[in-house]
Amino acid sequence: MHKDWGGIERYIAFLTSELSRKSQAVSVTAPSGSPLAQHLEVPSHNIRLATKYDPIALASHIRLYKREKPEFIVTHFSPDYIVPALAARIAKVPKNLMTRHVAVKFKGKRAEHYNRLYDGFVSISQTVSDHLIADGIPAAKIQLALSGSPPLMPTLSQAEAKQSLSDSHFHIGVFGRLHWVKGQNVAIRAVSNLPQVVLHIFGEGPHETELRNLVAQLTLSNRVVFEGYKTDVANHMLAMDAVIVPSIWKEAFGLTVVEAMSIGKPIIANATGGIPEILTHNQNALLIYSDDPEKPNPLDFESAIKRLLEEKELSQELGRDAKATFDSRFTLEHMTQRVITAYQNLLDLK
Repeated sequence: MHKDWGGIERYIAFLTSELSRKSQAVSVTAPSGSPLAQHLEVPSHNIRLATKYDPIALASHIRLYKREKPEFIVTHFSPDYIVPALAARIAKVPKNLMTRHVAVKFKGKRAEHYNRLYDGFVSISQTVSDHLIADGIPAAKIQLALSGSPPLMPTLSQAEAKQSLSDSHFHIGVFGRLHWVKGQNVAIRAVSNLPQVVLHIFGEGPHETELRNLVAQLTLSNRVVFEGYKTDVANHMLAMDAVIVPSIWKEAFGLTVVEAMSIGKPIIANATGGIPEILTHNQNALLIYSDDPEKPNPLDFESAIKRLLEEKELSQELGRDAKATFDSRFTLEHMTQRVITAYQNLLDLK
């Protein structure tokens, strides 16, 4: 994943495009040349925040709001929570809203400050809502709008996507930044005793060296493939027999999960954060429950992989049900309608 083009940026790009298609007037502030600005299909304003209290950016936002006269603003990034909202107050924008994308507590007394500065909060999962409430944000000021995603659109058939892979092995993919919170080390240990399984690790990140060292230590170099960053994620995910999501921190939602669902892949996932709000064990995925989700047992993942290996019909059923769940709940259309409802409810608050 390239720097500054992550889940939040994708959410903004996808959502604003859908809002525009629904004849909603929407624009975005984003530094010119940034990945977000390059992916936007709606008007953008070149404003960059150098610091959390950047006075130049504050003045730029005030001028923008006075000129455009928005009905409300929505912020999405932690470094950008203060300046746009302060500018909106000064420019007399009617409402300030914040969309919270992570299941992490606010530091210090920031929650009190944000509660005074913002009229409402949109959470992308119940897990995020629970964190906001635990921080002291009144429940009445929070609207849940489960996230979603456009479907992955492979350009190859499954047979074509699999051409470079060995037919004699079961291929599992883990997708995401190579960071300890994503749990790639758990996936590596899970396949160590399964000679018929090849694990493909997609992504870049700061912990690649440690992961490669673990693979060497376990003598798995012939069955763990570091694929690096891929632009054609859809084709590579299509080639996998299953997708594993071993994240050990509280995923606020789980974009990789819904992407895998969109192309009907069987999924094995750690039941942490918002993931159980998307998936149901034995229905559209195999979920790994443990006393401490931050320390899942690799043997539990190994057992789940064995089930998929031994029960081909189960694997197919999980993939079909995952696709059906995506189509009925997690498309961009569903997400956008939830967000519109959340905005309207918050705007109606007195």
